[in-house]
Amino acid sequence: MKRKFMRFFDRLTSAFNFGERVYDPPQIKYGHPKSSKVSITRLRSTEDLMGIRSKLEEVDVLFIDVSHARKDQLSDNIVKIKNVAGHLGAKVYGVDPRWIVVSQFEKL
Repeated sequence: MKRKFMRFFDRLTSAFNFGERVYDPPQIKYGHPKSSKVSITRLRSTEDLMGIRSKLEEVDVLFIDVSHARKDQLSDNIVKIKNVAGHLGAKVYGVDPRWIVVSQFEKL
């Protein structure tokens, strides 16, 4: 199961190429489809937290690659990301040891 997740996120990473694109969800019978802004970023150190905060304000779904983060700062940084996401009304999901997903699905 973990292997499938890893392959899925590797494909997702290569598809986005760590950029930002706007994707429309499938057509819904009732109402118009809403556009969602998705972004992928990396967390390497505490200095990257300000950039992540600004991206959280701009996008609906943010994938954060934490595989390159320093292990001694990782838990503190995740707590800070959870606090920032809580202030913005987003939720944080830990998918596997490499990825964190921050989403504002309630706004969509």
